[in-house]
Amino acid sequence: MKLTPTIRSASDLFRKLERENYRVLHARNALHRADHFLNFCITAHSMQDHLLEHLGQVQTGTDKAFRDRWQEEPAILAAADIANSTKHFVLRNTRTKQPRSPQTKSVSRGSSEYVDIYEDRHGNYHAELVSIPDYYVRLSDGSRHNLHGFMEAVLVFWRSELALHGVRVSRQRFENLSGARNDARSIKHTSA
Repeated sequence: MKLTPTIRSASDLFRKLERENYRVLHARNALHRADHFLNFCITAHSMQDHLLEHLGQVQTGTDKAFRDRWQEEPAILAAADIANSTKHFVLRNTRTKQPRSPQTKSVSRGSSEYVDIYEDRHGNYHAELVSIPDYYVRLSDGSRHNLHGFMEAVLVFWRSELALHGVRVSRQRFENLSGARNDARSIKHTSA
């Protein structure tokens, strides 16, 4: 029995990752932005299990080569650290169960400037520079990224990894990406 009504494949989970990205980038409240970011990281980390299941590599030990390679990518490692720290409260060594420090250096609050483009009621377009709450992730390699840069690196990695293994990800409609429609018919599943 499936308990995830919108996730039937690795490509469905990737589209959910894109929706989480959209939610983060459009949240203006610092708390909501952080909440959506945590959800993005949890979904990004779940991509590992979904791709392994798709590839039939779920037996103990057969997944190690995949996971080791994925953990070499600092953004994927950070998403895993953030997801696991949310899930477990304290990160622990899987063998000894002793607390361990994350390899990700930090996540800190700040702000970033963006251009807000909007159309007024008369059909005129306007652009305005706005400062919104943001978070910065310092990766294991020492590089520092705002949420947009970090999440883009994660999306690019997983899109590439899925393509490498023959998982086709179709483009989702903007209404699904943005949540502009509240209509159960807008959910479309494709098999990977």
